[in-house]
Amino acid sequence: MTATCIPYTQRRPTNIESNAISGDACFVFSIVDLARTHLSNNTTRDSYFHQAVESFGKIIEECSEGNWDGCGADPVNPNSFLIAYQVFQTLPTWFSPPEISCDPDGEVSFGWYFGPNKTFSISIGSNGELHFSGLFGFAEAYGTEHFYGELPNTILDNICRVHS
Repeated sequence: MTATCIPYTQRRPTNIESNAISGDACFVFSIVDLARTHLSNNTTRDSYFHQAVESFGKIIEECSEGNWDGCGADPVNPNSFLIAYQVFQTLPTWFSPPEISCDPDGEVSFGWYFGPNKTFSISIGSNGELHFSGLFGFAEAYGTEHFYGELPNTILDNICRVHS
């Protein structure tokens, strides 16, 4: 799968081009383009979305081909990518933006790291499953929730815990 990503600018470029070949690559490119459009139309969350768009773009650039990690990793899953973007849109802006990355199984992950014993991560499955784990001092939390357009309270509560 191949997609061309453009850097963020203050204005939305009028001539975005894609070298996408496969259907999956075209689909993923359209999601990135949608994110850029949303970013250019929303000034209140610009810096928050700017960071995310950069991270999502980096995933496309670095993880769209198999074996992107040199150890046989799967390419980023387009469904996981789309759901991850939807999950990101539901995060309250008072949380710090997560680090966004791709797992070796092709799922997209969000992580908040505030030290070795203060961390929370979510791996977003292509079927809407949100696999999460966190360390909060000596306490831990882990499990699976489902994304149906809004973040489950369990996930929100744990993101609050890692920020406290």
